[in-house]
Amino acid sequence: MRAFQFLLCLVMSGMSGELRASPGCASLKAKEVNWRAGPGHEHAVLWIYKSPRWPVVIEKKYEHWYYVQDWLGTKGWVHGPMLSFRPTVLVTLDMVALHKKPCPSSRVLAYLKKGVLGGVQKRDKAWVYITLFEHNIRGWVHQKVLWPTLPEQ
Repeated sequence: MRAFQFLLCLVMSGMSGELRASPGCASLKAKEVNWRAGPGHEHAVLWIYKSPRWPVVIEKKYEHWYYVQDWLGTKGWVHGPMLSFRPTVLVTLDMVALHKKPCPSSRVLAYLKKGVLGGVQKRDKAWVYITLFEHNIRGWVHQKVLWPTLPEQ
């Protein structure tokens, strides 16, 4: 399990607000999202993401700013209104089977390419029921081929 998903509450020195752990999953909401060097518009833009629904893991929060990481390990501060807290996932391997039921022997509806994004609808232990954004196809995928790793239910 990733250590950053289990942060302790911290107080950031030199800032008036409280820095607290806020582990969890989110996704980019806007068509263009600035990732900054610090929590505030005065900080330099490190990256500009142009991928709505791109999943991120929240490491910590400072006021209305979230320190996030993408699946490649890129980190930065994102303003809260630029995030959606509806879980999305990214397929991490090629030729991943999308199943009709949460079982490896169930009928395969499609094979997914690496990088495909989907919205999480529900969970069944290690299986995740997703809707593919580009094709509006729904089915079950095993958690081990998705990022981020969602907590077991």
